[in-house]
This record gives sequence, C-alpha cells and structure tokens, in this order.
Amino acid sequence: MADTVAYQEVIDRENNPIKYAMKKAGLNIKKLSLLLDAPYRTVQDWIAGKRMPPSWCRKLIIEKIETSA
Repeated sequence: MADTVAYQEVIDRENNPIKYAMKKAGLNIKKLSLLLDAPYRTVQDWIAGKRMPPSWCRKLIIEKIETSA
C-alpha cells in the first residue's frame, strides 16, 4: 500500500522547494520576506509558483530558511 502522505511531501518539496522549506520552518510570507529582506510581492509570487529565482539562488534561500528555524 502506498503512503500518500509521504508521496505528497516529496511532490511538494520538488515542485516548490521554497514553499516547502517555509512551511517546515513555520514561517509565513511576511516573515520570510523580512528574513530574506526581499519584497513581499516577490516572495508571494515564489510561493504561488508564478515565478522562481534561479536554482543557485533557491539553494541559498532554502539554506537561510533552514538555518533560521
């Protein structure tokens, strides 16, 4: 029998790693934008999947989120 919860977690992590890291750290969009010193609207677009930063930047953002938790 498949573990759908674990599978959904993998899908979420792969589709939007910034959103996944944000949820794991217990941050909301406002707190994340303050942590990154990034515009609220930009972070909102990342979380909504409308646009994403380059992969090298995503890695740095996720690292910063994980170290802040």
